[in-house]
Amino acid sequence: MAALPPNFDVHMSYKIKTTKSSKKLDYFFGEQAPHDICIREIRKEGLKAMLQSKIPLCYFLYHLLEEFSCENLFFFIELEQYESFTYASIVQQLATAQHIHNTYLTRNSHFEVNLDDKVRRHVTNALKENKVEGLFDNAKRAVYSLLESSFMRFCQTETFSSMVMNCGTYFFIE
Repeated sequence: MAALPPNFDVHMSYKIKTTKSSKKLDYFFGEQAPHDICIREIRKEGLKAMLQSKIPLCYFLYHLLEEFSCENLFFFIELEQYESFTYASIVQQLATAQHIHNTYLTRNSHFEVNLDDKVRRHVTNALKENKVEGLFDNAKRAVYSLLESSFMRFCQTETFSSMVMNCGTYFFIE
């Protein structure tokens, strides 16, 4: 076993690592969740609370990866960011909307979400007409419904039990 240098502060090293990890989570999930949501709140509020969390959301993402449906979460998060962003111009907003469409709604794209053709066509046609008002509303509702189904299955898994055990019922970070 290698010895640590004499003035190496293990605690400080851990603080630096955890601070960087938190910043990575903020970067990945956005800064919409300034604190983490306790498990008790997730049990009470369901998917709505889960989507506002950081660490529990990682457990849910793991479950979605196992289900081969992580694209639903990515799409939902990207839409949340799309809706909250202030665009400099309609051209910028349309370009962002087109990117989201190409990534998640185009047939055979890497992250294609499983939506019915009517919803998919609505977005495609609205984009062709340069309409952005409520562009993704139906798609977002449909994907939220898919996420709710996945969340209900997640609550019955070992991964959920592991999350509760590792995070604790009253887990809360300021």
